[in-house]
Amino acid sequence: MNGERTWTVVVCLAAAGLAAGLAGCKSGRDQRTPVAARVIRDGGSAAPGEPVPAGTLLGDGFSVGIGVYHLPRPKTDPKTVLARLAPAHGFGIGEGDPENVPPTPTVWIEVAPAADYPPPDGELLEVAAQDLTRADLRDLAKSRSVTMLSFAGPATSALASYRQALAIADQLAAATGGLLWDQETRQVFSRKSWAPRLAGWHDGIPNLIDHIVIHDYRDGDLMRLVTLGMRKLALPDVAVEQVASESEQSMGHVLNDLCQTIAERPTLQRRGELTLSLDEIKHPAARADAALDLKKNAKRRAKIHLSAGKPQEGDTDNRLIEIAFPGPESERQVGQAALLSEVLGSEDAVAYIKQSAELQAASRRARARLLAKHKRRYLKGPPFREHLLVKAPFATADDGIEWMWVEVVRWKGHTIHGVLDNDPTEVPDLKAGARVEVEEDSLFDYLLTKPDGTQEGNETSRIIRQQEGSR
Repeated sequence: MNGERTWTVVVCLAAAGLAAGLAGCKSGRDQRTPVAARVIRDGGSAAPGEPVPAGTLLGDGFSVGIGVYHLPRPKTDPKTVLARLAPAHGFGIGEGDPENVPPTPTVWIEVAPAADYPPPDGELLEVAAQDLTRADLRDLAKSRSVTMLSFAGPATSALASYRQALAIADQLAAATGGLLWDQETRQVFSRKSWAPRLAGWHDGIPNLIDHIVIHDYRDGDLMRLVTLGMRKLALPDVAVEQVASESEQSMGHVLNDLCQTIAERPTLQRRGELTLSLDEIKHPAARADAALDLKKNAKRRAKIHLSAGKPQEGDTDNRLIEIAFPGPESERQVGQAALLSEVLGSEDAVAYIKQSAELQAASRRARARLLAKHKRRYLKGPPFREHLLVKAPFATADDGIEWMWVEVVRWKGHTIHGVLDNDPTEVPDLKAGARVEVEEDSLFDYLLTKPDGTQEGNETSRIIRQQEGSR
């Protein structure tokens, strides 16, 4: 469903959610009869955690950690500055180490050598740096002192207290000189890039996209997405397991919308269920963001199942819930594709064409190029941030062939294991997200999206479009 769909005699354009359309085709019988792709229907039932109980999602209290990296040392005593700022923003100053949730908003301060809390560097800094200038980066590397602020308090005051904590940290950075560090999201800010966090509130509610991040990484064959930062609002972080790379951007969209909904209405009316409605998001900017790039048939709402999540190494020290997809494990991605289509929409267009020598020659070139240039790399596992789609044959009910895009998640020997990226029109009981196996010598074309966004392949699509346009 994310991407194009093809026939060797029919061109199908399909794009679900936020993905760009590709081209696909269908044929009755090709001169070279390919081995049809196999659908994987085995595997046990998915075993999500216990459904999240009905009632409030708020925990016992909030926790906010913010650091100020001084450049290279504080211009004035941070503790003196905090003694003035804390009471003005409704915080008491804590003594010793915090052990339990304090009954009122409280802040603890530690001034330490930067070596005790080394700032990110190298590849980590590329991810962590939020619009920092080159001068900022040089100064950060030279920092010799850091002030760490730990805010905590009851969950009922989380939103208001978090806003005040942001202001305290900003004013402390202004008075002592330094760059701001968000302990939960693991990001470094200048005061300029921190400003949207202070300004982007509406009726006491933040636009969550400015306050949380989504970490994504390969977990086995597919991707895991998990939020960082919800503990600042006394709320659980949210994960989605085993997501196809082609669905990653769209699933991130839904994750942001879900977190915004939870922040605005942190209560489940029914056990393990939450209705996500883009039109009911209260924050105007967040609601506008949620409506970006939707397809015309988007329903803009869906029932989402929530279960207890399974924390993994690298997650924050916070409660975790998971978007669950009950049913057979082999159909988890089918459920994900259906959710994305329901909330964000999908679209299809079909055009019938004829086979040609030019098209068959282009297909042979594409297959040869894929095997010579990319097979060896993918035998080791899909490179991070690359998306490889192959156009594979599927047997239709009338003994024809429908060609559709499949995302490569594993390549073993001569067999490609993948996730179907399209909803077929002539293959009964098959849906986008199905796990499939494809023989490499049956492929029609490929499309590789590189980490920098450039693409390679899909030559046959150009020919198909030309043929369709000449009719």
